[in-house]
Amino acid sequence: MAVVGIDFGGTGFRKGLVQRKEFEQKQKPNVLGFSRIPSPKMPPAEVANLIAREALSLRDVAGEPIDAIGLSFAGPVDPWNNNEIVRAPNIWWELDHIQLGQMISQAAGIPVLPMNDMTAAGRNEARFGLGIGINIFLIVTVSSGIGSKLFINGKPLIGRYGIGGEIGHFPIIDEPGKGRPCGCGELGCLEAA
Repeated sequence: MAVVGIDFGGTGFRKGLVQRKEFEQKQKPNVLGFSRIPSPKMPPAEVANLIAREALSLRDVAGEPIDAIGLSFAGPVDPWNNNEIVRAPNIWWELDHIQLGQMISQAAGIPVLPMNDMTAAGRNEARFGLGIGINIFLIVTVSSGIGSKLFINGKPLIGRYGIGGEIGHFPIIDEPGKGRPCGCGELGCLEAA
């Protein structure tokens, strides 16, 4: 069986296919059919249909059925509330509480596991990369936003709404009402600096 990975960020999304047996055998996966797609400017339901089509288009590359989609998302994903996308400040700044994983699953007809992109990246590092054997580490990316996740004993600090260990929306301006506006709606966040 094969799994499609979708990394959905502020400037677009990337897709690739891996054989499930590689994960089960704890081998670093060989990504097949990798491609990038510019960020679509459309509502979540249309994006869900697009992602489902793009994921299922990799069936020919797989040579076998695709049995799941893993979705990493550039924003808080709440594992305590059906993996709902809590907020998407760099994608859909006006929308909150989006069940994108469920929408993609309905469109594709297979299970989808949404996860914060930094949680996904850190899990990958803990399993296959520089995080192997490291008790505490922080993974940070700077792109269309600033993302991070703290890992302790190989496990992510999830926190409320899935945002534990995130630094992009820490206020760096100490004066109320001061600082540049951020996509999250606040003023003076690190990401807005």
